[in-house]
Amino acid sequence: MSPVDLKLGDFDLVLTANQKFPLIYDNDSDRIGSGNSGSVYRATLNCSHNFEVLDNNKVAVKVIPDKDITTGESAATVEIRALKAIKNISSTNPNIATCYGAFKHDDKTYVLFELATSDLTSFMVDNSIVNRSVQINLPWLRSQLRGLAQALHAVHTVPDKSVFHHDIKPENILFCGLDQPFKITDWGCAGVKPFSGHFGLGSPSSKVKGNPFYTPPECRGDKPSSRSHDIWSLGCVFLELLTWYSEGWDALQTFRRKIENNPAYKTDWANADKSALLGDVLDKMVFLNANFTRQINVICRMLNVVPAARPQAQVVANGI
Repeated sequence: MSPVDLKLGDFDLVLTANQKFPLIYDNDSDRIGSGNSGSVYRATLNCSHNFEVLDNNKVAVKVIPDKDITTGESAATVEIRALKAIKNISSTNPNIATCYGAFKHDDKTYVLFELATSDLTSFMVDNSIVNRSVQINLPWLRSQLRGLAQALHAVHTVPDKSVFHHDIKPENILFCGLDQPFKITDWGCAGVKPFSGHFGLGSPSSKVKGNPFYTPPECRGDKPSSRSHDIWSLGCVFLELLTWYSEGWDALQTFRRKIENNPAYKTDWANADKSALLGDVLDKMVFLNANFTRQINVICRMLNVVPAARPQAQVVANGI
């Protein structure tokens, strides 16, 4: 069988019948995570193939079956379109996980990403207060928050396009080491539309959305969302990170449960009492404000229930 020749940024390769499958992984022991669009595995590249993409042969591979999602498109089509749209910025932005390329084999698409140490959730579990490295201090955390906001700004300002992630959550932020930046990954819910200067509900939108826990009120149910969706989701992640940093993983879990168990949170947000919905969040921000006044001021604006009133990502980066 002939080798596979994969070049950096190639998303259109289709393996032929006479090409040997280039990845080695186990469906059970190498599984890192899974979601609506596919599963992610720790994989080794077969060194008999020609890969322009790596200095070593370790990757994370997202395996996406060919199946339609709610938009009538395949999940692979949605993800590859977004990866092509951000290709030029992801290769130069340290807070966006590197995607080496993708190929199609039989009825699946294989997307190759850099292999991280863990995701943000596992990082917070492993680095709660009692066993936290001295490197994890407030300047380090502020730098991480700023970097994520700058990465989102780069995504939102791709030339001639309106791009949005729509599934920002701790599981989609990678940890690669204390001396490395957090990195946004997983573009399976991303939208790519013609450019618009609008930012709130009037901006280009999509009905493909991720985890409802990080979804803003205007996008609940079957309602479309836009770039301001990402600002809300990132604000949720920022508030969780400050809670974890200040109080530890157990306190963050307690905070999450309070929100999830709030009956108002499970109702129609469009008609709900916003004070009831956000009461636990506001209480948390008041508690954290004494030590994180600057950050809480920005997060409060990110979690504004009016989409157009949320700051754009560069404003977040400058203020956080």
